[in-house]
Amino acid sequence: MPISTALPNVRLPSSGERQRARVGVAAAFVANGLLIGSWAPRIPEIKAHLGLSAGALGIALLAPALGTVLSARIVGARNARHGSAAATRLFGVAYCLLAWLPGAAANLATLWLTLLLWGAAMGAMDVSMNSQGVTVEGEYGRPVLSSFHATWSIGSFVGALLGGIGAALRVPVAGQQAALGAALAVAVLVASRSFLSDPAHPPPARTGAMRLPRMPEPRLVLLGLSAIFALMAEGAVADWSGVLLRDHLHVGGGQVGLGYAAFCVTMTAGRLGGDRVVHALGRARCLATLTLVGTVGLSAGMATNVLAGTVAGFALLGFGLSIMVPVLFSTAADSDRPAGPAIAAVAALGCAGMLVGPSLIGLVAQLTSVASALYLLPPFTLAAGLLGIAGVRLSARNHG
Repeated sequence: MPISTALPNVRLPSSGERQRARVGVAAAFVANGLLIGSWAPRIPEIKAHLGLSAGALGIALLAPALGTVLSARIVGARNARHGSAAATRLFGVAYCLLAWLPGAAANLATLWLTLLLWGAAMGAMDVSMNSQGVTVEGEYGRPVLSSFHATWSIGSFVGALLGGIGAALRVPVAGQQAALGAALAVAVLVASRSFLSDPAHPPPARTGAMRLPRMPEPRLVLLGLSAIFALMAEGAVADWSGVLLRDHLHVGGGQVGLGYAAFCVTMTAGRLGGDRVVHALGRARCLATLTLVGTVGLSAGMATNVLAGTVAGFALLGFGLSIMVPVLFSTAADSDRPAGPAIAAVAALGCAGMLVGPSLIGLVAQLTSVASALYLLPPFTLAAGLLGIAGVRLSARNHG
């Protein structure tokens, strides 16, 4: 039942309004993913321009994830006061207009600070647009949130292609991100006109900030640990695949984004068809199959030590990770208790993985090499799958 149908004397959105809102929220997800995607292929250029070591780059890449975590509480309070529609509009425009700052950094310190600021806006937009997505989903009365995440992957893929083209044409990073950011800020403003008002009295499960329960259930611990490893791998691909192709395989500027682009394509495909795959195989078998694909695929691809094989490896990893987090979230919701706090607990742990993953790769790369450090991704994927399967099975026993 849609959330708003439980509220008396509240005008329900028409079918057309719901459809326009869905398109508008999808546009916000595309904008968020596109700017991240266009940034990723330019990271090797920033590294070379500023003369950063792998360890220093890892420290810099800690900043946006830290900014994302720090902004969560502020965003939650603003959403409660002003609604997710207004928050998505505000933070979406801020995120787009701040995207050029890291490209203009003159040293490690300014790169860290600008990434922290942009990351805070990024996280604020992410929380707000997901909240607006939940509002739209509530009005539909059926799951649509995963389709928004698929559009994010599409945006990220398009951004990776644009970033690769920008690198090939030697467009300044700041100029590229400023132009894209300005265009996308306008798109977010236009899209926000179709956003829906949040329910006047939303259930507590919908409004809880991303906080861990004091006494999390064992199944949530397993699911959360799985999310940590899954998002460690996902974040590392975004930040380090281009560095691997440029510094280890010595590819040209126009090709450094191929690994991340391939990852985004297969992740998008997996998410678009994920519901059918889970229905056919079941959650545990689905996780087992895709974990095997991602783990073996990336290991074999990187072992070829050539561009085509490595890109194919990242593509298989994207497919392997594509529906892992959605499965973890849906499993967390399998309880007689409200779903919101359980999903928030798993999501909070996943954020920690996104925070740690890229920086850990940087530290290991400093001690060894980027190629050696990225061989951590298959074990990350395997750990995510095994922990996820354990969490799924424990949840089935407890709530089956």
